[in-house]
Amino acid sequence: MFEDELNKIAAYQGLRKVEPFEYRKGPEILINGRRFLDFSSNDYLGLSQDPFLKQKIGSVFETVGMGSGGSRLLGGANSLFEQLEYELSESIGKEASLVFGTGYLANLGVMTALSQKKKTIFFMDRLCHASIIDGVLLSGSHFFRFRHNDPDHLERLLREKSQTGKRNVVVIESLYSMDGDLAPIEDIIELKKRYDFILVVDEAHAIGVLGKEGRGAIEDRTREAVDIIVGTFGKALGGYGAFCLTSKVIRELLVNKARSFIFSTALPIPVVAWNLEALRFMKGLDDRRKRLSELSEDLREFVKNDLGFTTPGQAQIVPVIVGENETTLRAQNALRDHGIYLRAIRPPTVPKGTSRLRISLSSVHSKETLSRLKDALRSVEF
Repeated sequence: MFEDELNKIAAYQGLRKVEPFEYRKGPEILINGRRFLDFSSNDYLGLSQDPFLKQKIGSVFETVGMGSGGSRLLGGANSLFEQLEYELSESIGKEASLVFGTGYLANLGVMTALSQKKKTIFFMDRLCHASIIDGVLLSGSHFFRFRHNDPDHLERLLREKSQTGKRNVVVIESLYSMDGDLAPIEDIIELKKRYDFILVVDEAHAIGVLGKEGRGAIEDRTREAVDIIVGTFGKALGGYGAFCLTSKVIRELLVNKARSFIFSTALPIPVVAWNLEALRFMKGLDDRRKRLSELSEDLREFVKNDLGFTTPGQAQIVPVIVGENETTLRAQNALRDHGIYLRAIRPPTVPKGTSRLRISLSSVHSKETLSRLKDALRSVEF
């Protein structure tokens, strides 16, 4: 029975495999004893291996050990959590914050906590992350999906489907993880002035990378209009876990209604310590952000002008949209023959017919490593 399901997935070249690696250091990754240049990681600022951060938290293990001992509501509320949440709010600029175990759990918790079942209507960008979609589905509320980055379509849906007296919620990402493009946040905030809705923005791929001191794609002057910001520690900050930034009253609601927070063991204390130090450290990394931006712009121009592919976006995620699953997998494997490691992204992660090579850039990459990637891409027969 289960084998039949797997065979159906394999028939359209959609089968996924976990690929263990021995270590990742700088721009390199070691897999089965072979070194590759790594363009798969979301470690955008190279912080996961940063010696300064390693040194800063080295003593934490000796003083507090590893596990938190329980959920935050049941014995796991070490004071470092409160310090981290305070500094998140101060650094990024919201009234309150709440730490979750993962980005998936954060979005699951936010969507279900905001829901009042049939008294709530969600409006989601069509390319929102699976965790957002799953949270909305689990909430049991009505929902509508608007065309990707299309405020006009969103407005039409709001005009036709939003209801006075119900909780209307609009959910977007600021930087989309598979296309690397930015949401028209200011246009959506303009809509918020005309329609009564709660705005949730997932900044998972933008925190640390974009904005002043890495505060994200939402500009300081418009942050107040965003009701909930979701972010992660596991990407640019090189740690693990996630958070949401919001008002004090919504934080209190999450503590009492977000089951993915209530019933999850709190993060290990050394992980919380790492996240706190990385948050402090990221403010001074403008040089890394500048280098990452320059590399991204360089690669996008190459993909468009030399390879002839249309690539959306403006940031560190650069997709080469090939189309069919089989061709994309063949290109992935050809790149590995040239010492380049990245992953072919296929449906259902992306829409059918848009399978792609997802190139994830990091500040640990150099012009030399980018040149090697370009040479390898030129050799691929798409």
